[in-house]
Amino acid sequence: MGERQYVPMPGYPSPPQSLAGYATYSAAALFTLGDATIALRATNLEDVAHPQAWTYPSSPYPDSAPGLGSAMQYRVDVAWPFFN
Repeated sequence: MGERQYVPMPGYPSPPQSLAGYATYSAAALFTLGDATIALRATNLEDVAHPQAWTYPSSPYPDSAPGLGSAMQYRVDVAWPFFN
């Protein structure tokens, strides 16, 4: 993700802030077992929540803060067709 600018919600007196760019890592594997397909995915392997370009709604009024993205995630998807 490249450099971008965070603009606070209207009504907040905070000036726009620039957010630094970052790199993230992920991995995926796909398996088939008969008719079933199993996908394993891991995202944000560096386990760091990066600031996003939207306002965190619970931030105090005078100082708005950018929201944080999610840290490390694991996901397993199973697709299995049903035949009649």
